[in-house]
Amino acid sequence: MAPVEARQEQGVLTARLAGPVAGAAWLVRRITVSTPGATGAVRSYVYVGEPAPGTLVMGTRSGQLDTAVEDPPLYVPDNTPLVIQWQAGPARAIARIEYQEV
Repeated sequence: MAPVEARQEQGVLTARLAGPVAGAAWLVRRITVSTPGATGAVRSYVYVGEPAPGTLVMGTRSGQLDTAVEDPPLYVPDNTPLVIQWQAGPARAIARIEYQEV
């Protein structure tokens, strides 16, 4: 399990996990996102790899207290970051990722 506090990257709140080391992979079973104290609509997006249309794997209608349970688990290959971004400008955001390294 890895809790990650988001940081500003180019004006967007971003939680970034470096990803599995060479020769390993992650099976992500659950992702929970939260924006403590946020008001209004906030959306979050999950990427396997650097944020780009081709690496987007899921999103939420609300980046506040949303949970995704993956069955089968989301596969994250070695040396690939798992990135979560929040849109609509919350001041603070947190992601909690539950995964198994294989």
